[in-house]
Amino acid sequence: MVTLTDITNDYDSRVVRRVMNAGAAVKAVAPDVKIDDRYYIRPTLYETLLTIRATAPESPGYGHERARFEGVQQRPALDGGMLRDTQHELPLRKGSVPEIERRRAPPALPRAQQLAQEERQRLVAHYRESLLDAIHLRPDVVDTRLSLPQSRDAILEAWKALNAHSKKNENLGFLLREFQNEQDRILSEVYSRLRGEIDGDERKQTLLEGVDGRVRDDLTLYMLIPETGLITYLIEELEAAAQPDDGLIHGEQDLKDQLKYVREGLGKLDLDNPRSWDEICERLTIRAGTDFRNLLNKPFDRDRPPDDGDI
Repeated sequence: MVTLTDITNDYDSRVVRRVMNAGAAVKAVAPDVKIDDRYYIRPTLYETLLTIRATAPESPGYGHERARFEGVQQRPALDGGMLRDTQHELPLRKGSVPEIERRRAPPALPRAQQLAQEERQRLVAHYRESLLDAIHLRPDVVDTRLSLPQSRDAILEAWKALNAHSKKNENLGFLLREFQNEQDRILSEVYSRLRGEIDGDERKQTLLEGVDGRVRDDLTLYMLIPETGLITYLIEELEAAAQPDDGLIHGEQDLKDQLKYVREGLGKLDLDNPRSWDEICERLTIRAGTDFRNLLNKPFDRDRPPDDGDI
């Protein structure tokens, strides 16, 4: 069992998240349905990690990478004190000792030149576009939807409302985890492909890790953006699960209708406006027993601002 919030070191947390993303792709990691940031690990993953640790040589660049991540190189130099004065050597008489050729240390390799600003911007845009495109998003859509802090806060509250439903409904919780795991797997595949294009260039590697980290940090905010298809996926999977039994279990018909009501809002509301996300959150928090089919058939005015009384 791993609880991410218990890992206080940022670099260690980053490494653990990468391992868990890889484990999730092979169904070796599963989240706790009741406690956020807690995950359960299959024993086979521990055995695999122990085997790798016992057989693989230690990475020579590990210490440097960790130091760079933690900002050690940005710290001021330590005071090493004063060196002793050098003592002059006594002159040697000619012929007293055989002449030897002094070995000279090889010249230091030149430091890699920094990437030009235009090249950095091009690479960052390329990496970000590739990662977002893999989950059916475009950078301009994401930037517009998340441009305001109020939008980010409202989207996060809407996600929490959907996640609250998953705690109460086992099928919904399973489907939500499956969708998230698939997103993680897809992003990991794209990250590996982009890393292969870098060909060991540490300058580009640093840029890629930064972009990948930001995309994954905001992944929760992307989930409800309609282009990802999450809500449609949940509706279709709930309907498919009901077909063998010729019906949904108690409460799932209301849940499916509520998700359709949410999907309708995602399709009609101006999602660049934070108030629209407030309404999406309200649609997700409507109490059970509401006649959602009647709400779905209600005329919708796209230009009308959300009104709590209508809900």
